[in-house]
Amino acid sequence: MILEKIIRYEAVHQIRDWEDLRRRIDLPDRRCYAFFHPALVDRAADLRRVALTREIPGAIAPIRRQARIIDPRGAVTAVFYSITSCQARPRRRQLR
Repeated sequence: MILEKIIRYEAVHQIRDWEDLRRRIDLPDRRCYAFFHPALVDRAADLRRVALTREIPGAIAPIRRQARIIDPRGAVTAVFYSITSCQARPRRRQLR
């Protein structure tokens, strides 16, 4: 299931449970996009969370805390506040 993978892949701001995920993406002014590639069977390449706002924010922290919820019809800005790669990072090789 895609939502279970969103919880598992979040590398920056750990998602504790289903309610935590719902609080982050199930608000009227929030969006969550998963980008897929045919070579990655049933696995997202990355996840992007977006907040719809009435202005360009001065900082991301208030968006993450969801300081206020707005009617998306009044939004004029889409802020990408979390972009997470779902792919394992390659290990660095030691130079000899």
